[in-house]
Amino acid sequence: MNKNAIANTAITYWCKDDKCYLRESPLFDSVLGVGDTPEEAEQTFSDLLDDAYEAYLEGRVPGYASPGRPTKGGIALNSDVKPATKKKIKELAEKFDCSTGEVVDYLLFSFEHSSVAQPKMLGKGGRKVRTKSSLSGRMAQLEENVAHLMKVKSPLAKTAKRRAR
Repeated sequence: MNKNAIANTAITYWCKDDKCYLRESPLFDSVLGVGDTPEEAEQTFSDLLDDAYEAYLEGRVPGYASPGRPTKGGIALNSDVKPATKKKIKELAEKFDCSTGEVVDYLLFSFEHSSVAQPKMLGKGGRKVRTKSSLSGRMAQLEENVAHLMKVKSPLAKTAKRRAR
């Protein structure tokens, strides 16, 4: 994982539940940009990514033991695809400066947050399954990460406290 790949795979989308724009990358779920406009969400994401990536390189981000590959919780995925699909995935990996597995993560993430009609997902008893997490759920996860960083007396603690105000 590298900073360019994270920035290149970040997506900005409107969150109906929380009535704001969110910007995030499937490659580094510890960073979430929030704003009233897409530009504000992008700027917030960029600022947070600068700080969080430095912490990542120093091994201070929960869930990421050490910098480099494999990605967090990564598993092998072997599948048969059309030759043109394989070629396109490789091209996207080069464009985004990431691995082909990270391209697959990006494509799924992009699909989940697109405005394109998605198939109806049904769970037990025919009830609809939620496919997007709410901002409040994401914020709780981010708050846990910030609390951890504060416990280890991270330089990010000052930044986190300042942004929390």
